[in-house]
Amino acid sequence: MRDLVAAEVPDLLDRCLELVGEDPFARVPDSTRFAQPAIFCASVAGWRRAAAQLERPVAVAGHSLGEFAALVAAERSIRRTRWSSSCCAGG
Repeated sequence: MRDLVAAEVPDLLDRCLELVGEDPFARVPDSTRFAQPAIFCASVAGWRRAAAQLERPVAVAGHSLGEFAALVAAERSIRRTRWSSSCCAGG
């Protein structure tokens, strides 16, 4: 999963490493201090990979920490929709 995060959202992984102080993926079983950031990063990376293959998402959802990942995904979808609309305006 760490490889997917590094490929899809390297800036998020870097920020996570900075905040947690070490690689959260290596310490997931140790504590929620590591598991929660790893889950968030993996959720956002998974969404980005899926979004690249989807025509247009219909909905995003999450529970607890997943709600934050869903918000990131929704914001990205809104930006993409606005960009697509501006490119097609007038023609």
